[in-house]
Amino acid sequence: MLFKQYMNAVYPKMMWNADMGGVRISIGYAAKCKKLGNKRSWPDIFIAEPMGGYHGLFIELKKADYNPLKKDGSPRTEKHILEQSKMLQSLADRGYKALFASGFDAARKIVDAYFASGRTGSS
Repeated sequence: MLFKQYMNAVYPKMMWNADMGGVRISIGYAAKCKKLGNKRSWPDIFIAEPMGGYHGLFIELKKADYNPLKKDGSPRTEKHILEQSKMLQSLADRGYKALFASGFDAARKIVDAYFASGRTGSS
């Protein structure tokens, strides 16, 4: 909720979307979402604004007190972290900026740095 308020206040004209990741849903609804093509490792936030040579920005949000990366920068060994890290790398390979963010403050810093990098797309 805090991220939505921030985006609407600071970047009201930017196109972005937040996934429903982390929301508890029934098994039946989860099955329907999977049939529709929802991917388990898809990042939580997508900002559809080309900036700084990237096609857009993807952010996988984590709790503020959880770092999904080891000290050497490699992903932790939990299965879902490895899946998410692989997805972020795949998106980066396709020209998107794609990162983990631990908490709102980290996500805000990533977004602000992204928009500060300059617009390269047309609008």
